[in-house]
Amino acid sequence: MALDLNLRWLQTFATVADLLNFTRAAESLGYAQSSVTGQIHALEDAVGEPLFERLGKRVALTESGRRLRPYATQILSLAREAVDATQAAETAGGELRIGAAESLCAFRLPAVFRQFRVRCPRVQTNLQAGGCSELREALRRGTLDFALFLDEPHDEPDLVMRPLVQEPISLVAYPWHPLASAAAVLPEHLAGEPLIHTEAQSPYRIQFDVELAAVGVKPGSVMEFNSIEAIKQCVMAGIGLAVLPYITCTAEFERGSLVQLPWQGPDIKVATVLGYHRDKWVSPAMAVFLEILQHTWVK
Repeated sequence: MALDLNLRWLQTFATVADLLNFTRAAESLGYAQSSVTGQIHALEDAVGEPLFERLGKRVALTESGRRLRPYATQILSLAREAVDATQAAETAGGELRIGAAESLCAFRLPAVFRQFRVRCPRVQTNLQAGGCSELREALRRGTLDFALFLDEPHDEPDLVMRPLVQEPISLVAYPWHPLASAAAVLPEHLAGEPLIHTEAQSPYRIQFDVELAAVGVKPGSVMEFNSIEAIKQCVMAGIGLAVLPYITCTAEFERGSLVQLPWQGPDIKVATVLGYHRDKWVSPAMAVFLEILQHTWVK
């Protein structure tokens, strides 16, 4: 079989494989849906096997599609690296793909991106918010260059995890809460208190829950939100207490709409951690981003 794999076909295939939806893939790529369908058919003709099957209204990868997917990701990544390697960071184009926790997207990264834009004005920055497990999987698939987590730093077999800055965690309340005037707040003071939490996989929530359970403290009702802004609004409305990274609440502390309780329980320790794949080639633009992170955050 002659080797005739067009990079555009592979990019279209990878996008459809990620979204499992031809219409959304066309929107993401800026193509007409007929173009996406045509490119997939051309790729299927080239490999001699169907890559997708339609199951009612659902689209699924065939066995051949599943086998091709990691190769397509690797080929596209190498193609990007080949272009990047020929260009200096300051004149390079291309794309830098960053994933981060929502709180870091809003409160840590804007200053970094401002500096990066000055240094690499032609590089398109693609930012994706997500949870820890989601971002780790994207690093492993090669669909992100870097990811930034709020986590306990530790290396993994295929990922490098570099701690950048410790993130203080605060127990926050509305100003008229009875504990707001306390000299110290211990775990036992939270028995029966309603709590407003991030998702169950959040590293600082896990630590906090473990500390309460260790001394037999059971909070009252527990609400969960994926949005830190939603959590803060609920706390300010008097619905309950929350455990949040200090950096996400600085404006509210200054205005007096939230207060930081004097927590005297065990420290909750998380850091902003940079993750990337061990086999990832660091392009000039990625090296600039790393340098800015080092100068901005590392203490």
